Amino acid sequence: MVKRIKALLFTNLLIMFIGIFSIAHSIAYGAPSFKPVPNIILSQSKVWQRQQVILTLEITTPDEFARLETEELELSDFEVIALPFERSAVPNTSPEQYKVKVGWILFPLVAGQSEIELPQIIYRPNGGRKIKLKLPPKMLNVKSLPGYIPATMPIGVVAINSSVPAGNLLGKIHDTQTLIDWNIELITKNVLPQTIPPILRQVKTSKALDVYPETLDNKITKNYQGLQNSLHYKIPVKALKNGKLALPALSIQYFDPKDAKLKRVKSEPLKHWAVNRYLQWFFFAVIALVSLFVLLKLMQLTRSYLSEKKKVRLAIQEINHAENLQEIRQALHNLSQAKGWGDNMTLQQLLSAWEEQKGHGDNLQENLHRFQLEQFSEKSSKSVENIKKELINDLKKA
Repeated sequence: MVKRIKALLFTNLLIMFIGIFSIAHSIAYGAPSFKPVPNIILSQSKVWQRQQVILTLEITTPDEFARLETEELELSDFEVIALPFERSAVPNTSPEQYKVKVGWILFPLVAGQSEIELPQIIYRPNGGRKIKLKLPPKMLNVKSLPGYIPATMPIGVVAINSSVPAGNLLGKIHDTQTLIDWNIELITKNVLPQTIPPILRQVKTSKALDVYPETLDNKITKNYQGLQNSLHYKIPVKALKNGKLALPALSIQYFDPKDAKLKRVKSEPLKHWAVNRYLQWFFFAVIALVSLFVLLKLMQLTRSYLSEKKKVRLAIQEINHAENLQEIRQALHNLSQAKGWGDNMTLQQLLSAWEEQKGHGDNLQENLHRFQLEQFSEKSSKSVENIKKELINDLKKA
């Protein structure tokens, strides 16, 4: 009887100890009050071979410092590039929510229906127990590329730029026998790195151009929008002849999966010239002399024009101040000299010279005729003031 009582007491003490231990463990490590719900996203469910697809796993959580950890994703028929862990606040949420995510950039290599087995994901809250998540597989339909697409052709988007530093004379002329840095920038978006085209195969030494070893700066950007490679080549070249700078236009073919079309991108042709330095100096000297001659000629014409305008203005003032017909006639004589038409011109000759330079004027012709009649008339039918006024108005309009 005593043994049974002791056994019962021992059992009760053991149960109590286990309960206390469970409570203490919960207090120490925190009970998993939040149950993470993973959201698995494929950027596309149907793609071409070697076309980029982005696989994202995200969880919305109230824990600002929660993290996601994952094992390496290994897929036999894919090229896989892991993306970095990312955390962001979800806008317009109360209480505030946060989105944590991990992901991969995938390039399927084999056509057909592919099953993507996801690795185990660990959700690690701040100060709490980690939670292991087993995820279901995702299905991806991979279309076979057309037969005319070679295995090395880029699938995605390709751009190319070509430039050289500014030279002399509006930046378009370079010295022969002098090194020039030829800059080539090749930008690929969403393209499998192994299929980036070897652009330098199109750059070769020729009879007109020496090509020297290049330097390469490759900038890789990978994020949840995709993969981008920016390759910047700097190639020293030397022009060997006078003439157009013999840099070839570069060309690349690629398959655009968005339009399902084969496309070609070309660099803009460079409109630069290579000229011997001494020949450049000769050209500059000729241009300087021609410019100086033109400048002096313009200055001469300007002075002549201003001088003529001044003399015409003075002649008109003389007409305005004339007190009789003889003084008006002298003012018209001075006007003829100011215009360079000659001395002692008759009124008809003056009119002809004026019309040849300024065009036909009926009023001026009529008033000069009237003036001539008044000049030789014994009795003036018009006053001197009226003649002056009409002549001055006609000369200013002509």
